[in-house]
Amino acid sequence: MKNIFYLILISYTFLSCFQKKIDCKDFKSGTYESINKENNLKFLIERDNDQQIEKAVDLKKNKIIVEAKVSKIIWISDCEYKLLVDTVKTKANNIEKYINSKGGLKNRIVKIQNSCATIETTFEDKKMILEYCKIK
Repeated sequence: MKNIFYLILISYTFLSCFQKKIDCKDFKSGTYESINKENNLKFLIERDNDQQIEKAVDLKKNKIIVEAKVSKIIWISDCEYKLLVDTVKTKANNIEKYINSKGGLKNRIVKIQNSCATIETTFEDKKMILEYCKIK
């Protein structure tokens, strides 16, 4: 019985060495989906290191309500970044201009599970938790 236990333990250890560990760097580029159940919205996010393009879909109407909002990403560390609306590529509204003037939205990847990251977003005294799941 001990031999079977050790064999299983060694096999597990050996196999786990070959599995790719997902970390914060894996969320710097790619295509993601985030669902906000409170507002019934789905966000489609395309990210390429220093730029993010976001679309918002109203799930009740199955209609795009925000078309291609472009934001700049400023990476502070592998797991922390600031998001500012790119006012050259996107027409920013007054709220987005105010957020930019205060340094943007501060984001921190707090948990990674499978292909999803839990991201804590803060601005002034408000905090929001979102989950981004990598779809590409």
